[in-house]
Amino acid sequence: RFDDKGIGLEPETMIRMLAPPATGGVINLYSDAGTLAGSSILVWNGAAATFNGNYTGITPPEGTMSFLTTGASWQGWGVFKTNNMSAYSAGYIKFWVRSSIQLKMDLESAGVKRTTYIPSTTNNWVAKSIPVSTFSGVVLSNLYGLFEITAEAPTTFYIDDVKWSLTP
Repeated sequence: RFDDKGIGLEPETMIRMLAPPATGGVINLYSDAGTLAGSSILVWNGAAATFNGNYTGITPPEGTMSFLTTGASWQGWGVFKTNNMSAYSAGYIKFWVRSSIQLKMDLESAGVKRTTYIPSTTNNWVAKSIPVSTFSGVVLSNLYGLFEITAEAPTTFYIDDVKWSLTP
């Protein structure tokens, strides 16, 4: 509120953005139940590629569907939504992966992208729990790429049950 001269009558109110609400310290990004509300799945590829987030041709560790990615060059996908994820700075990004080659995983904030590599799982389902601290330098208070996964060579790989968690 202001008086007739434009001078504030009350102190300003600071609004602080918090991380999205989590159920039991978990934010689900991708599962059979869908994706994080308001998020987008983006894909990238260097040649012909197929992306299927509702793939049922293989038995996944969670539910009945997994995210299939296959292509003749590099290809990948990710979950994107600008969020304040700072409440998870000591947390983990958890997911299941099945791949015959190494995959690249990224987190991305404005102007900053950090990478870690996920070793081949020899085409078996393997649970991963990657500490958020692995991605030092991303701005968690303004994170955009919440999960990005890329194969840097021709392959087929599967991802299932992606989440941010406060516990490993």
